[in-house]
Amino acid sequence: MPQDTTIQKRFQRIGEILGQIESTADPSTRALAKELLELLMAFHGAALERLLEIAFSAGTAGETLIREYGTMSWSAACCCTVSIRRICALA
Repeated sequence: MPQDTTIQKRFQRIGEILGQIESTADPSTRALAKELLELLMAFHGAALERLLEIAFSAGTAGETLIREYGTMSWSAACCCTVSIRRICALA
């Protein structure tokens, strides 16, 4: 699936950027990067939660949509989890 490739490339790039941040000696930069990631993840989580609420309230069609999302490849999600753990360890 082409989208999986694009997602994997993006997560690979996130890993590269995290490596560069980890190698910086400036604790302030590392702390800012951690805070930025935490804020972005909170924003993303809230948006995803709202989308699921809307889909669920749509009845059968929404439930079908939620089920379909549940069958997607989650390899990219695993990469994201690893990246998040890396950045949270910076502080």
